[in-house]
Amino acid sequence: MTCTTTATVRRFGSLDPRQGAPLDAPCTFTRPSPDRRWQVHRAQDRFEVVQPLPSAGPDVFFALHRAYSAFDDEVALRPYVFRVEGERTVDLWRGTSLAFPIVAARVIYVDGRALLCALHRGHLRGHDADRGPLRRLVYDWNGFGFTSVDDARAVDVCRSL
Repeated sequence: MTCTTTATVRRFGSLDPRQGAPLDAPCTFTRPSPDRRWQVHRAQDRFEVVQPLPSAGPDVFFALHRAYSAFDDEVALRPYVFRVEGERTVDLWRGTSLAFPIVAARVIYVDGRALLCALHRGHLRGHDADRGPLRRLVYDWNGFGFTSVDDARAVDVCRSL
């Protein structure tokens, strides 16, 4: 993305800015290209969401895929964490769920930390699945799975999505 810059000016004693003359200072925003190394995974076509998870390591990815589990007797979104090692992948965590069944989840960054923001439905199917509020919870990778995070700022960032 490219842009041009314009000065802002304000009258003496005023707090209201006005647009001034264009400046000779073009700006360019570059966005890093997405990390596609995860596409070597044998099940990559089943992933609905894939994001790097740097809190788990430099070559680690978080993914959501839809699969059946006897835990809740349904096909639903399941979290999955794996590492890419060259042309192969290593499973680190294949959780059935987190605290509650997942509606959506993504990696967020709060104060330099990569955390997981998850939107959950309140209950398992067959147990008032359609009742109750959706819950947003924040998790941190603990090396063996995810731990709930009690951080007001992280929860606010998660709720704003």
